[in-house]
Amino acid sequence: MLVINLTHKPKNLVATKKLHRQTKMTVAKIKVRITKKTMTIVGANADIHLAIALQLVLALFLLHLNSNTIY
Repeated sequence: MLVINLTHKPKNLVATKKLHRQTKMTVAKIKVRITKKTMTIVGANADIHLAIALQLVLALFLLHLNSNTIY
């Protein structure tokens, strides 16, 4: 459900349209490193808006998992 809400935002819709217009398909390589205080996402061959959307989804998912998180 979080992914659907994020993809309906205008910037993310533009990012998905740009991805479909590419003539050569490239594989996106995304690595996620999670520590207690930070979360780092390294993306290669991926659109910047899609990487930001992925980061938001992971952050919200981790906040729901950890009930002791300070907002």
